[in-house]
Amino acid sequence: MKNSLTRTLIIAAAALSATACQQETSVDTGETKTVEVTVGLPQGISSYAGGQLPEGGFSNLGGAYNVDPAQYDLRYIMEAWTDETPSRLAYRQTVTVDDDFINTSVKFTARLVAMEYNFIFWADFVPQTTSEDHVYNTSSTNGLQEITISSEGRQAGNEYADAYYASKPVDLTLSGQSIGKVELTRPFGKIRLIATDAVDGQLGDRPGTATVTYGTDLTLPGTFNALTGKASGSVAAGQYTFTVYQETATVQGYEPLEDAYIIGSDYIFASDASTSYAFGVQVFSSLDQNRKIGEKQLSQIPLEKNKLTTLVGNFYSNEGDVEIIISDTFDNPENI
Repeated sequence: MKNSLTRTLIIAAAALSATACQQETSVDTGETKTVEVTVGLPQGISSYAGGQLPEGGFSNLGGAYNVDPAQYDLRYIMEAWTDETPSRLAYRQTVTVDDDFINTSVKFTARLVAMEYNFIFWADFVPQTTSEDHVYNTSSTNGLQEITISSEGRQAGNEYADAYYASKPVDLTLSGQSIGKVELTRPFGKIRLIATDAVDGQLGDRPGTATVTYGTDLTLPGTFNALTGKASGSVAAGQYTFTVYQETATVQGYEPLEDAYIIGSDYIFASDASTSYAFGVQVFSSLDQNRKIGEKQLSQIPLEKNKLTTLVGNFYSNEGDVEIIISDTFDNPENI
């Protein structure tokens, strides 16, 4: 795997079959202990290993399946913050995985002063050959306690906007203290749009692109604290254009939808409480990118953390309904 090693003040070493970057600061003197942590993606994802994929396409899954490893790596970050007031960053390390995101766990090894800590974990997608911030900024003074969206704005409609997090308190003053394996979860809800009606157009016509518009006055959470799991702040929801594609879609409660059109998807930081959003969808012809072949205004669309909200139905005509389906833990094969 690629080597992108950087160090600052060193108190610990890392071992892993992946790339490692370290930022480590001694916070005290006295007894030290070695801590080993294995970090991976949700168990539901790994249960698809060995080719046991659900029937249909992958739009119901997340970035670990849909992001191209030829273009992106999965970047893991671990931080250790002292459990004191004010809290201090004692350790930070970055590891990148360049292939097989689903099945590759990473291992952090650190030697730290025997104190109480809060360990924080984050994983997101970055372009190959770098471990620097891309979709999300993680390098502020508060590190993973203040993750923000990059200055380029939300990467709506892109699977590489997916990410994962976890946090765990650890008391290194206790004997036999072990963190074990940490399984990450998402800070987002995912919204997916599926059109099942037929295009009333020229021979060979089909949807080419779709534009999703949240409105100029609508904002979404723009900051995430991976220690508390809380989303805050605001960023313009804006508008994004999605390149429509076909798949045999997997939707809870439906038989596989053959040749359905995926006309949009989005990852949105979610609060602990259920939140609803409104947006408009315009669909344009594959034969004439300026010809609108469908339009829908949607309201009260629910979004929940680590859940998939699927809107399926008629998007080209006013006839028929669009059904809203929420799936728990959308990488878990037991619940899809």
